[in-house]
Amino acid sequence: MKTITMQESGQIFEIFTSQKEFTAMIKMLDWSINGQWNDEDASLTLIYRNGTTVNYQYGDDKKPLRLTQIIAGEYSNSATNMIYNCAIVKNEYYDDYEAILP
Repeated sequence: MKTITMQESGQIFEIFTSQKEFTAMIKMLDWSINGQWNDEDASLTLIYRNGTTVNYQYGDDKKPLRLTQIIAGEYSNSATNMIYNCAIVKNEYYDDYEAILP
């Protein structure tokens, strides 16, 4: 994993280069209370080899979390963006950067 801090915005991107490393990070997240996503400031998006995209956000019911055959993903919270197989692009409208999933 490598970390990039964007000079203009101060945003932090943690870039994972392997699926194993990315899924290990996901396993450490304590994001569910009573079967619902509990962090208002965080979200997780996963794209699987079969083309399925699954999003986890505040208030969502807990969906099954499959950690195999992930081809790309992003976990973001108020402090950082953790990405795997994503591009980082500048969003001119908001004058910051965002991760773009394939």
